[in-house]
Amino acid sequence: MATEVNYSAGMGKRIRDVRKKADMGQIEFAEQLEVTRQSISGYETGRLRPSFGVINKICRLHAVYPWWLIYGIVSPEPADIAHEGNASMGGDASHNLSNTQRALIDYIRTNRDAAQNLGQLLWDKALDV
Repeated sequence: MATEVNYSAGMGKRIRDVRKKADMGQIEFAEQLEVTRQSISGYETGRLRPSFGVINKICRLHAVYPWWLIYGIVSPEPADIAHEGNASMGGDASHNLSNTQRALIDYIRTNRDAAQNLGQLLWDKALDV
């Protein structure tokens, strides 16, 4: 039997914090994100899960990291991630990728829709607990 999942009261609070920091009401924020005011209310209370596209818009428009918005994790700088990857893998991390992985990464880099679709798929799977 499936139980109702609160997709994230924490994420909802962070979405509300972003909106309030921008000094926006729910209606204005909803218009900016191209969703309804009811959706914003649902996201903020944890009743609704925002799509990957909505999360992406919030992060892009309000300069916040997705890791922070979704999980509350303060993200390191991208250069730090690359450095850590190189150190832990003994060199350039791309050398450890298969040809298939490299092809997928190249495809995603050049196809925005594919990146959003893959992000949505991963987001959906992450919540299938």
